[in-house]
Order: sequence, then C-alpha cells, then structure tokens
Amino acid sequence: MNQLIIGHYGHTLEDIKPVLEAILQTNSRVSYLLENQSKERSDDIFNIHPASITRLDLFKFLQKLHLEFLPLAKCRSLKLNYESHIPLAHGAEVMADAVSLGRMISNLIQNAIKYTVSDGDVFIRLLNQGDDLVIEIEDTGKGIAPHEIPNIFLPFYRANTQSSGSGLGLYVAMMIAKAHGLQLLVDSSVQGTKFTIIFPYRVNKPYGLDGTIQVSEGEKNALLKQCQISEQD
Repeated sequence: MNQLIIGHYGHTLEDIKPVLEAILQTNSRVSYLLENQSKERSDDIFNIHPASITRLDLFKFLQKLHLEFLPLAKCRSLKLNYESHIPLAHGAEVMADAVSLGRMISNLIQNAIKYTVSDGDVFIRLLNQGDDLVIEIEDTGKGIAPHEIPNIFLPFYRANTQSSGSGLGLYVAMMIAKAHGLQLLVDSSVQGTKFTIIFPYRVNKPYGLDGTIQVSEGEKNALLKQCQISEQD
C-alpha cells in the first residue's frame, strides 16, 4: 500500500485504477475463503462449487492476478512478468469454478515469489501447445531437488523444512486441477522451477469443466487417507 501512496503505480486515478481493482478482487476472494473456512470439510477441495462456475476470459483473469501480486513481488525486489502469446488458436475462454481456479493459480504464483531471491524473475505465461491452452508459472529460484519432486503434491509435505506454511498449497493446486480435468506438471533445475497447467482442447466447447468431477472416488479416498496419516505424524 505504501508503494501505491508514493506513486510507484502512477499518479492519476487512471494509472492506479487497475491496481485498486486488483486489490478489491483480492479482498473479495479472501472474504469468501474466510466466510467458508469454518464450513469447509477436509475433502471440500475435491468439489466444484456450482455457484462459482462461470465462463471467463483466461487472458483477463491472469492479467488481474498479475496486478494483484505485483506489490508482493516489488516488496521482495522481484520482477513479475506477464506474457501472452496472442493470438491463441482457439481463444482464451474457459469454463471453471472461478474461486477455485484463482486459488490454484495464486498458490503457484505465491510459491514462485516465495522461493525466488531478490532481483530474480517470476513469469506468468498464457500460450498454446498444439490446440491445448496452457498456463506457465516459472521462476528463477533455486529449484527443487530431483528426489523431492515426487512428493511435492502430497498433503503437508514441505521440501524446504525451514519455510513457513502448511504444506498444503501444491496439494490443493493439484486437486483443483484434477477436479477441472486439467494437467498440472512441474519441471525444475538449479536455474528455477516451472509449473505448467494444461487445459485440454475440446471441439466446439470451451476449455475447462465439462460437467463432471475428474477426481475418481478411489483416488480421492487414497489421497484423503494420506492426508489423515500426515496429520497424525
């Protein structure tokens, strides 16, 4: 907020309006999560919330998230870059639970900012791979050790035991991806880490939800069992 006051984002209402809108959107999402936290069961992240399902423009959606996280990145002396490879083969319209989608992408951006050192870069990209629509969240941090990668999506797992946090951010991101029928991939080296979200192409339909929950009951029960074991340890 101090950066807004001293003019880092401009000096006119027109200059700072996008940042104010991003702050308002952040406050609305935080309020929603707080209001529903007491009602949220341990398996609630597997579920799509019908009231939140909407068609949205992913290009504009990512633009708002980029603005939302700019102050945090600047506070940590990082560059947060948004790149879109326009035109996209089949547009950027997706059908999604907007709250959950925002939570998934926000978790990945927060992680990228958290584990990137000062003067580093974080990239948010929207592009095509063939006909599929793809989001990439890439950082220039220290990377994830190869032996840690198979575990990072497990509940309560933290590759860096010195870091703060619940260890649920990537687990939640993976479950939201699965519920939407998306792929969430990770590639990491000493030069940094890249998370890739793939929206598979569907002929004559928007990307994203197709009216079904993609997490099978067997997979759901196995992951919840892992979660309960982790809570007991």
